[in-house]
Amino acid sequence: MNSPNDSELKRKLQQLEEQINSQVSPKVKKEVSGMFQSFPGNLKTWYRGLPSSGKLVVIGVGVIVVFSGLSLFLRLVSALLSLVVVGGGLYLVYKIFLEEKPSQD
Repeated sequence: MNSPNDSELKRKLQQLEEQINSQVSPKVKKEVSGMFQSFPGNLKTWYRGLPSSGKLVVIGVGVIVVFSGLSLFLRLVSALLSLVVVGGGLYLVYKIFLEEKPSQD
């Protein structure tokens, strides 16, 4: 029904994509990808430029962040284990007391 209209829209979409891709220069693409690739190097350079007291502060904050993350992870594991134990206990209570026993006639 709308086949000619659909094919025309697809053709226009392809033309627009080609136009957009031709306008974005490869240099911009390299600069953007280069920023992410050089991030660790930039971080090292920034850290080396800090005074000794600044390095100590950065290390202290890093240790606090790492231990906070570790604490969060351990709390999540503890909560999951608690749920498993409670779920297992409830299942046992159900099996022992609430499940209908098959009649042995």
